[in-house]
Amino acid sequence: MPDCRDCGASVPREELFCPGCGAPLAPPGAPIGTTFAGPAPVSRAGIERRLGVTAKGFFIAAGALVAATVLPWASTFGFVDLSAGAIVYLLAFAGAYAYAGQAVRQRTAGIGVLVGSWVINVWMVLNVILLFAAFDNGGASPGLGVFCATFGVGSGALATVRLHRAYLAARRL
Repeated sequence: MPDCRDCGASVPREELFCPGCGAPLAPPGAPIGTTFAGPAPVSRAGIERRLGVTAKGFFIAAGALVAATVLPWASTFGFVDLSAGAIVYLLAFAGAYAYAGQAVRQRTAGIGVLVGSWVINVWMVLNVILLFAAFDNGGASPGLGVFCATFGVGSGALATVRLHRAYLAARRL
């Protein structure tokens, strides 16, 4: 009888899940008796590569939001610029993305930066959805600033996913 990798319990070969802890013992569709190898092995070098790309993603997000503050946000027959409050709002989120990128670069990003990044991304995605809904109802078409900000939010979201994956991989070491 094989042992469960998670809890160490003896498990009959015909079982697909550990009766003690419920952990999967074989991937779906595998022949009975095949043991689950678990996630792919992770190395420190692989995590370091992930974190390097992650930091760049956060910096790209910050740069895109800064660039969005100087680009036109709507076009009808002319261009509409942002108010001072909207510029400060975008720069604050650009600063948050830059802080996350710097924390990742310095390898000081912990669970707080990860959770904060998720909160920022959820908030910014909601902003983008509401912004495009406003353009849909208002008759104006979005300008370059809107698309640049949307690119920044997408980059921040991808960087957060990469940070989350690196965090989980580091926990497996």
